[in-house]
Amino acid sequence: MINYVKEIEKIIRNKINLSEAEIKQLDNKDNSSKKLYAVFGKNISYSLSPIMHNSIFSKMNMNCEYTIIDKEIEECIKWIKEKGSGANVTIPHKVAVIDYLDVISDDAKEVGAVNTINKNSEGKLEGYNTDYIAIRDLLSGHIGKVVVFGSGGATRAALYALKGRDITIISRNPDETREKYSDFDVKISGYDNALEIVRNSDVIINASPSVPEIAEAVTDKHVIFEMKYNPLDTGLNKIALEKNAIIIHGLEMLAIQAAESQKIWFGKRADSDFMLSVALDEITKNNNI
Repeated sequence: MINYVKEIEKIIRNKINLSEAEIKQLDNKDNSSKKLYAVFGKNISYSLSPIMHNSIFSKMNMNCEYTIIDKEIEECIKWIKEKGSGANVTIPHKVAVIDYLDVISDDAKEVGAVNTINKNSEGKLEGYNTDYIAIRDLLSGHIGKVVVFGSGGATRAALYALKGRDITIISRNPDETREKYSDFDVKISGYDNALEIVRNSDVIINASPSVPEIAEAVTDKHVIFEMKYNPLDTGLNKIALEKNAIIIHGLEMLAIQAAESQKIWFGKRADSDFMLSVALDEITKNNNI
């Protein structure tokens, strides 16, 4: 019997390349005030963002702290204006937060969602999107036709990251989805055509809570990118293991977007492999695997 969690953990760990020499210790003896960062969202006590960011802060001797702000968007904005230096944004605030920001990057405008906020030296709130960077980087070596399940914010980031490629969105409500994504050159289909579309695709991205039964159409030639990351074997990952498909895990996306957020805040990208290792240790430490 396959221990799915253990097998997926092995796949992820085999991708991690920790380079201790590249993580240089910073001298923070200037006694400057501690800088505060957070993730904004609702019902996000499960978030791995604090342990990833705080581990980097500790390893690099940075006078910073990262926490969870689990509140309505107005309270989140009040927190960053009064106390914070920057933040990540997750469900359900990625779109709503735009109305509260002073500056939005061109990329975030096109994606239509913000997942990173920086408070600049003038106290202005700047909005960015690093989700699409993670998707773009993780799929840069995988070509061919793309299928995306879902029609939410993560789907929009995927469409922007993969702009110019042959993409089909499979949605429960194709008419609504077609209208929602009219600004992208993509095909839209309902679940009734899912098997045929998957058979003729190369990359499958799941950005939805669930997908139709597509196991019979998946082969070892497919690349499976399941954006959900907890538990490790959630969503399409079990099918990918059974069919020997290539797995790109949502935990990898989480680490890269976090590392890119630190580039916005500090001018230097954090070590995403180190963040991935920390997140993987945290997500597996209480499992008997």
